[in-house]
Parts: sequence; C-alpha cells; structure tokens
Amino acid sequence: MKKEQFEYIKKYFNIELSDENFEKLTLFYDEFQKYSSVTNLMSKGDLALLFEKHIFDSFGILKCEGFDYSSNLKVLDIGTGGGLPAIPLAICFPNLKIYALDSVSRKINFISEFKEKAGLENLEAIWARAENLKPLGVDLIISRAVGTMKYIVKNSKKHLNKDGKFIFYKGTKEVLEAEIKELCATDKKFTKITPKIYAYELPTEEHHQRHIVEF
Repeated sequence: MKKEQFEYIKKYFNIELSDENFEKLTLFYDEFQKYSSVTNLMSKGDLALLFEKHIFDSFGILKCEGFDYSSNLKVLDIGTGGGLPAIPLAICFPNLKIYALDSVSRKINFISEFKEKAGLENLEAIWARAENLKPLGVDLIISRAVGTMKYIVKNSKKHLNKDGKFIFYKGTKEVLEAEIKELCATDKKFTKITPKIYAYELPTEEHHQRHIVEF
C-alpha cells in the first residue's frame, strides 16, 4: 500500500493513525495479494483495486455515529472473506475485540496466518456459519459485501447483546432502501427503529458511492 493512500484515509475520514498502522496495513496489502494469487481470495479484477474498493471501503464505518472505535466494543464481522473489514479495523483500533467469521476455510486460514504475522491479539478468526455458533454476545455486528440485511439479521441476531447494533455496508441507495423494506416486512422489530444512513465515495475513477446503514 502506498503512503499517499494511507494519508488519504486519514484525511478523508479525519482520523489520526500511526506509522505502525501504515506498516501493518501495507503488510496486509502485500500478504493478501500474495496469498490470493495462490488461493483466490478475491477475483483478479477486484484484486487490482484492493485498496480503492476494499481496504479504503473498510473504513467507511468511521462515518457512522454508532461506531465508537475508542471504546472496548466486541465486534462480529459476518462473511469477512479475506478479512475485510475485520483486519484493517483490528490493525488500526487495537482496543476493539473483533471476531472475523466466514464459512470458507481458505479465507479463515489466511486470516489466522496474518493474525500471527502481524501480532493482532484483538482478532479472532472463526471458521463457521453464524447460525451454527453459540451466542458470542457482541456489541456490534457488521456485514460488508455478503448477503442481504434480512439474511444477515436472521442468521446472526442471537449473537448481539441487548443494546447492540447492526451496521451494514451497502452500495446504491436504491439497493439499501429495498433491503430495509424487506427487513422491516419480515422482522417487525425493525419497523420501530429509524435506520441511520451515511454516504461516502470510493477513490476510484468512477467515484462509486457507498452507504453505511446503522440499525
């Protein structure tokens, strides 16, 4: 990862990060590229935009008022893939306890290996499906690039503490509005909660707009 990309994250999200954060994010970038060339963690098209569409996007949660990275939150990342957003968040916010969950073994193997290499004691890789695990009792469930809100809530809500929250990374506003409608139609609890929606742009040539939805 280039230094100017790291500086762009800091400027765009108005956050202070350290040289150690940069070194570990760069290590993650390099190891992800290397590992993916052998085990296909990500498509080649997306791998070419690993920073722009994935690492940068992982920090979109900083736009969300309900994400207090200075606290000792327990966070469950559902369908983490190769550790996005779990690993960038674990690197930059060591006070968080992050569970990176995925049902694909090669992806969890990569996360486990990187955890040891980077010394991320606040990260735990779990090879399983959310619905098959005993309740984890987390403060926050996050989901990026996997499943609809309805699907994620149905299969993971047992892991959330009483006052916990869901935070979803989504693309267009049309998609997220349709998913919110679907979720409210199947789980009446969410009809009583007004979702908070935050927008941001990816640093791609097309300036793709992304959204964070907080319930």
